[in-house]
Amino acid sequence: MAKKYIKRLLIISIGFMGLGSSLAQQGVPLSTSQELSTNVSAVVSDWINKGKVYLSGGQFDAARESFQEAIALNYKSSEAHFGLGLAEYERGDYPSALFAFSEVARLYPEFFDGHFNRAITLSKLRRFDEAAESFAKAIDEADPEASDGQKINAYLGYAGMLKRIERYSDAAEAYNNALELRPRDTELAYRKSEALYLGGNGLEGLADLIDLETQTSDYRVSALISDIYIQNEQTKYALDALERSLRKAQGAADSKAESFLSLKLGLLQTSLEQNTEAIASFGRAAAADPSSWEAHYQYGISYLALGQPESALGSLQQAQALNPESPVVNLALASTYDAVGMTNEAAQISQLIVNLLNSDELTALEQEELAGAKFFLAKSDFMQGQYETALEKFEEVISSKSEDAIAHIWAGLAAYNLEKFNTAIRFFETAVSIDPKNIEAKVNLGSAYYKAEDYRNATFMYQLLTEDNPNDAESFYNLGLSLMAQNSPDEAKEALTKASELGFTPAQNTLAQYF
Repeated sequence: MAKKYIKRLLIISIGFMGLGSSLAQQGVPLSTSQELSTNVSAVVSDWINKGKVYLSGGQFDAARESFQEAIALNYKSSEAHFGLGLAEYERGDYPSALFAFSEVARLYPEFFDGHFNRAITLSKLRRFDEAAESFAKAIDEADPEASDGQKINAYLGYAGMLKRIERYSDAAEAYNNALELRPRDTELAYRKSEALYLGGNGLEGLADLIDLETQTSDYRVSALISDIYIQNEQTKYALDALERSLRKAQGAADSKAESFLSLKLGLLQTSLEQNTEAIASFGRAAAADPSSWEAHYQYGISYLALGQPESALGSLQQAQALNPESPVVNLALASTYDAVGMTNEAAQISQLIVNLLNSDELTALEQEELAGAKFFLAKSDFMQGQYETALEKFEEVISSKSEDAIAHIWAGLAAYNLEKFNTAIRFFETAVSIDPKNIEAKVNLGSAYYKAEDYRNATFMYQLLTEDNPNDAESFYNLGLSLMAQNSPDEAKEALTKASELGFTPAQNTLAQYF
């Protein structure tokens, strides 16, 4: 935040004319009234100077009081309001700072500093639209007060707010205006091209970026070139750009750049289903920068996606150690623990996620992460035989992830173990409707039908299973039992015989007992 004081220090005595008039009416000589006004101005200046000293010494409460005393004597003192704004800002009282800077801007709309610091405070309060307007006002009033450096800061602030409200083309124009004041600034050139890319117009900045790539070793430039190629569906060029910049980083022994670019390359390879290459890239990223939690995380989840949780575990543990408060990292680790049978560890990590996401204002992604954590907590209860608690938790998961077939299956299993067979049927039927190819859901649904003595639907389900898999001995056996319960002995014997031929011992025993 700019901490320079307004250059045009106007201690305005007009606010005391009422006092002078009143004294004159009482017969006080005019010269005495002028002396009083001069004395008040001197006192105001004294309070302002004290406030400055307190500010420079970090005594912000005392500074605030001093500037308030000055304002109480002369409300139109721009310097007093400005100093008060600085003191309130440093105290962390941003609404009060905003009021003070707003008064500077209202009383002296031609002052650059009032609008600029008002904009800074608005951005701190996350009122981005208003902050953008205030930065624009500062730019309009920049001449002749502001230096080129201050103008550039205003353009940077303005562009930053425009990006916040997704006015990317306008942000690019603001960066371009700053570039006109400082043409050789590579950071401004990068930000302009980035804004164009974010606005879907990356090609407009591509030529400048490629030129910039020859002038700087900043790996963000190469990464943005790759993003622009991807934006225009030129994945081969994107891969070439990343691999070229990666070679430069390795040649310069820039491990941070190597890690970042390898990570970027791995993500692109993952999107192209080049899984082997992606794992190698993520591994290289983690090796180049062991402090990068993102590299360890991507390396781990790549193995997890391939169904190799044992290989994923170490990397995800490292990612979690580096970023212990990341819900996405913790959820991946919980999934890995669950996959390798470490149910208690999965539950512990899941509880951590629930604690981290203890808020009523969660993003859609955070809500999904919270549901994932609650799923593993519910599963832990299930594995410990706490079926009632597990069912409640699975239902909570389903309330936020209604299309999750796996959650419905586990809820059905909990209800099944509680002998709430009709409830189990409801969950299993939903799971089948969500994922018609899910064999586990169909098997459990058939069993729930049978337990609920709905033998007709049980028969239908087992017929479907045996049609899908003619070698499913257990489903033939259950089909036989369902047919027996409907008093269809011939068809039951046929199904049981098939199960017996497939080597299912219980079928052989049932045939011997009833036929």
